[in-house]
Amino acid sequence: VLFLLLGPQARLRFQESEQPAILVLGDNSRSMTLHGDSAVMAGRLNQTWRKLGERLSPDMTPAWFVFGESLQSSSDSLRFDATGTNIAQALSDAADLYYGRNVGAAVVLSDGIHNEGIQPEAAAKGLPFPVFTLGVGDTAPPADGFIQDVVHNRLAYQGNVFPVKAL
Repeated sequence: VLFLLLGPQARLRFQESEQPAILVLGDNSRSMTLHGDSAVMAGRLNQTWRKLGERLSPDMTPAWFVFGESLQSSSDSLRFDATGTNIAQALSDAADLYYGRNVGAAVVLSDGIHNEGIQPEAAAKGLPFPVFTLGVGDTAPPADGFIQDVVHNRLAYQGNVFPVKAL
């Protein structure tokens, strides 16, 4: 009994390895397709989105997200239906979801136009993993105004003045 009390202790040692995750964030905002033909741009961007998965290292586990105003788990394609873009919040939310896990890097597919939150560069500096960007499209913001609806009289006679209101 004395030997067991003072003797060698049995030590258990566990080693767990985890492949590094790579966070892939795709900008799902309308600004991504505003330059040129929107249908062609959407097709090209979704093709790039799919090819990005093929180019990732097999030693990494990809985690796919789309973002606009907020971060969401990704489907297989981008829809470009978000009205705003908050890149900094998307990076922060992804880092929170993977807090304490082995994250190798984050890859952000975006046109760089953001209209909410802090500067993305400042948010990326505080993260415990590197952030790589895949810039697409034109970073010049499009004109802020667009015509959503036109209100007019149904019937107007030639030579008469009639009101037209563009919304």
